[in-house]
Amino acid sequence: MITLPEKEISLESNVAISEDVVSRDLEGEAVILNLESGTYFGLDKVGTRIWSLLQEDGSLRRAFETIRQEYDVAPERDI
Repeated sequence: MITLPEKEISLESNVAISEDVVSRDLEGEAVILNLESGTYFGLDKVGTRIWSLLQEDGSLRRAFETIRQEYDVAPERDI
């Protein structure tokens, strides 16, 4: 669904959404469909926000920082 380079992925990576993928926002939640495979996904509010940010420029760093600020979360936390 998301085309990634053949290298290690980090927050400095950018992603590109395949042309075979379409999405729609349905009352704050997203539905994503891969037209090639017929696979679809439903995203909750946070997932939809991340998807929206990645659609803008593909920057994982910017999406991470924006979500961290919007949800007031420390960048590292113990699980």
